[in-house]
Amino acid sequence: MFTLQEFNESLNIPYRLDAKRVKTVFIEKQHKNKLHFTKENVVLVHLLTQTALAMPKKHESLLIPSNFVVIEFNSTVDAQFFEWYFNEHPMIRKQIARNTQGAVISTLSIANLRELEVDLPLLEKQRKIGRISQLQRKKNILAKEKMFLERMLIKQTILNQLEE
Repeated sequence: MFTLQEFNESLNIPYRLDAKRVKTVFIEKQHKNKLHFTKENVVLVHLLTQTALAMPKKHESLLIPSNFVVIEFNSTVDAQFFEWYFNEHPMIRKQIARNTQGAVISTLSIANLRELEVDLPLLEKQRKIGRISQLQRKKNILAKEKMFLERMLIKQTILNQLEE
């Protein structure tokens, strides 16, 4: 099953809940055709966090639970661009903030999601923006990994100094 943990990890967002939970469900063959499964080049929107993810290939064929909405595009929309646009563009973020519901936990309804006004540039520009966004995410992941490795190196250097 595709969970918020995989969603957040794919977006390079820390996941603070229990990572050890069982994520396997058994589905009878007769029900399988009625359910949605992850696939590449679709976008999932998490209704509680109001964030989007262009589905990476590594999470293909996982069951999508009901707190996600699947958005499939025709050939005029780039999924990577739409992920950036939904998560980062000020016009969309304002619309989402205006349309979220709930007193304590705000959620985005499917009806409000359908009503979002989206201004799409030409496909070539979408692809460039989507690629830049993915490269920025990769850079952030590598920078975080570099910091971790530097901390480990410094720690080991200090421990070695204590042993001498």
